[in-house]
Amino acid sequence: MRLTPDKKLHSREHLLADDLSRMLGEERRFAAYLGIAKRYYESDLRGLVRRVLEKQDLPQEARGKYFFAALRDKPQRPESRRHTPKPKKKKRKKRRVRMQKNHKTLPIIKVPQKVLRSVATDVPVTHIREPDIQDLIAAMKITLANTPDGVGLAAPQVGQSLRLFIVSEEAEEIDRSTADIERRFRRRALAGQVPESGMPPNKSNIGSGTRPWKYYVFINPVVKNKARGKALDAEGCLSVPGKFGHVKRCEKITVESLDEHGKKFLRGSANFFARVVQHELDHLDGTLFIDKAEEIIEVSPEEPRK
Repeated sequence: MRLTPDKKLHSREHLLADDLSRMLGEERRFAAYLGIAKRYYESDLRGLVRRVLEKQDLPQEARGKYFFAALRDKPQRPESRRHTPKPKKKKRKKRRVRMQKNHKTLPIIKVPQKVLRSVATDVPVTHIREPDIQDLIAAMKITLANTPDGVGLAAPQVGQSLRLFIVSEEAEEIDRSTADIERRFRRRALAGQVPESGMPPNKSNIGSGTRPWKYYVFINPVVKNKARGKALDAEGCLSVPGKFGHVKRCEKITVESLDEHGKKFLRGSANFFARVVQHELDHLDGTLFIDKAEEIIEVSPEEPRK
């Protein structure tokens, strides 16, 4: 036995394994000897090594094999037979986004509430997939779906001063339908079949179907490009009930934004969809359409049906 043990041999089993491996000339197999030192009695192991060394006809390279083969007949220590289960690693729970199915329609904030006149703050990218932001987006979609006259909704309109808004697919449908109607109108005009009014149908009656629309989410939007050409058209706002106005907007606009999953995208839009995007962008800066309208028309709300 070693009188001055190595500092690395910090237990009795380590000392025994070191002695056995050296006596049999297999220092490189220290790990294997450490395993049997923990499983068998020390007296049996040392006695077996002495018998192996006494065999003069046994070659040096065969001593280790003979030693391990002879261990099969030796009893093991009782504590070595116990199965000590490995401690279970705590699985890191993935944070799932909580999407409630029973979101309620949010109340629309109306003038003169201060939140409509405040500059909204950016949504931290790391918070986009958090439950509070995801719940807000889901609730805004339901709110817009339950508002027949709405095609866009900004977070300040529901009391949250965040740079976030959604646009309904209905705005795209209005653009497609308007373009189709205008093409038909031009064909009829060329054929001499012009309606009595002399004008194509009003697009306010287009896209009012009952099918469910999908919604485009814009988070922290930044305008990248605007067309020089502008068009004057009528606008209204859910936060300014009973008023409409003619507002001059860019006909085309390109916006860089983040979607509801935090992925960056670049979107170009034109015509009515571009107008809706610009209208919602104004909400994020505390601007309402009545601030830009050239002419404001007040409409009295309809009396409830009895």
